[in-house]
Amino acid sequence: MRSRKLSLRGLADVACVAHSTVARVLNGDVLPDIGTLTRLEDALDHQRWPDPTAIRASVSARRQVI
Repeated sequence: MRSRKLSLRGLADVACVAHSTVARVLNGDVLPDIGTLTRLEDALDHQRWPDPTAIRASVSARRQVI
């Protein structure tokens, strides 16, 4: 994973997302749709949404508690 220092507007430009959308997501005012989330992840070169392996591990852990 490479490290990037981006301003809010810089991130918005790289991700092709409106800067107001980035601000609302970062402030917790809205949840991004899957397309916006994917564009932000690609722009940051960092996956935030769990991959299928993480989801399976989470479900498996919950089943063990029950």
